[in-house]
Amino acid sequence: MLLLIGASVAGWALSTIHPANLGVTRIVGAPYIISADFVRNQFLVRIVNKQNGPAEFLLHLEHAPAGLRQTGLVGPIRVEALGEIVQPLVFQQLRADYHGPFLFTIGIADPAGTFHLERQVEFLGPDVRLLREEEEEKKKHHETRH
Repeated sequence: MLLLIGASVAGWALSTIHPANLGVTRIVGAPYIISADFVRNQFLVRIVNKQNGPAEFLLHLEHAPAGLRQTGLVGPIRVEALGEIVQPLVFQQLRADYHGPFLFTIGIADPAGTFHLERQVEFLGPDVRLLREEEEEKKKHHETRH
């Protein structure tokens, strides 16, 4: 009986081993940046290849709203054997389309689709009411100038 329990635990432990590791952290500083057109969030993505040979990974998003723009880590990401990469990943949402903070998932997978890793992140931004008031104020100011 104990041998069966031990084999089950060992099987479960081996099934949780992945050939890579994924970390996503917000870049230090302002949690979000507002420009005239966009609300922007910046992250650092760390991918560790635990394999004895080079590997490629594909980054994908889940539960992201339509129109969310991604800059960085597009296409296959090559990581050398037992190596790692740390790359910036920037997301932009049009101010007009921003309706408040939201959660979405950043994931990586191998091209064959045999494994995947995911991390949930939050896209942050200003209070939507204040953002809309600012836009209305700019609109009024623009109309009075013309």
